[in-house]
Order: sequence, then C-alpha cells, then structure tokens
Amino acid sequence: MIPDHESLWQIPTTQRTIRQEMQRWACAVPETLCKCIQCEPGSIEYERYLLVAAVILERVASLVYRNRDGQYCKPSSATYQAELFEPYAEFPGELLEHALLKDTNPETAQHVHKILWQIADLICPMMASMTEHGFVNEYAYAIDYVIRHAGDLTKPEINGFFPENYETYRYWEVVTEGTGAFAEISL
Repeated sequence: MIPDHESLWQIPTTQRTIRQEMQRWACAVPETLCKCIQCEPGSIEYERYLLVAAVILERVASLVYRNRDGQYCKPSSATYQAELFEPYAEFPGELLEHALLKDTNPETAQHVHKILWQIADLICPMMASMTEHGFVNEYAYAIDYVIRHAGDLTKPEINGFFPENYETYRYWEVVTEGTGAFAEISL
C-alpha cells in the first residue's frame, strides 16, 4: 500500500512502464543538467534549465509499481543512476560524444561530469524514497546546491531523504520564482 501521506503524489503503474519512462528521459536529464551547469547561476537561462530538470525528475520519481508481494515500491537509487545518467553521461568523453556539451574542451567536460554525478548522487536517493516525495522545488534546490558548490562536495550521506553531511543544505529555500510557484501549488 502507498503510505497515505504519499498517495496523492505517487502514480501506480508497472515496473516496465517506469523503465520505459526512464529510458524516454535518459538523454534529456543529463543534457538539461549539463546546460544548467554551464549557465551562470541565477540567470534566466539557468533557472529555465533548472526548472525543466526538476520537473522531469519529479515526474519520473512519482511513478511506483507493485512488487511480487503486492507492496508498492520504486526502482533503487542505483537503477535511477543507471537508467537516467549512464546511457549518455557515464564518462566525461560521452558528454562531448553525445553533444551534451558544445564548444568545450576535455577539462571542462571533466568538471561538468563531476558536478553532474554529484547531482546524481544527491537526487537519485531522493527519487528512490518511498517515505518522502520530492517536489519540483526540492529537486531544483538539490541541483542548485551542487552547482553552486562547483563540484566541491563530499558524497552525500542520506538518512531518510536529505543529506545529513551538508551543513548549509536548506531545501525549504526557494531557488527561483518558478520553483517557488511550484512549491505554493504543491502545498
């Protein structure tokens, strides 16, 4: 059974449909995040890519399926990483090969790749959580937090839903006007 407080935000479907949905977005997620990483934080373009990425992530994370025991569940964090990030962004060279980065050099690709995977390390456990539902503004905050730290973060220690080892992590803060609007709608 879907926990009562989560039932409004989770969409029951099949495991196959979830995998198809992840494959559908497997290029768009890293591409949008790469564009966001390369923009100036706070710019209109940055906010646009940030919001698009957060909406996609929230949509994919809202899908649940019944396991063999009849319990609702989600793919694991590792499955989200494998399906959404590895096909087009497993290695820095792939960002250039798949044209996710344009007009850049291998050093920039390495830096963007590092930030991209730090984002994946933070958001994929959020997506896999069955005890909490991540909203658009929370995904946007997570992405923005990693980008603004420019790849200078340790691996997140997540116990529950949010990282415990990021002392300045304040997911309730509004990153952009767009995510603020989503936060108000979802309350």
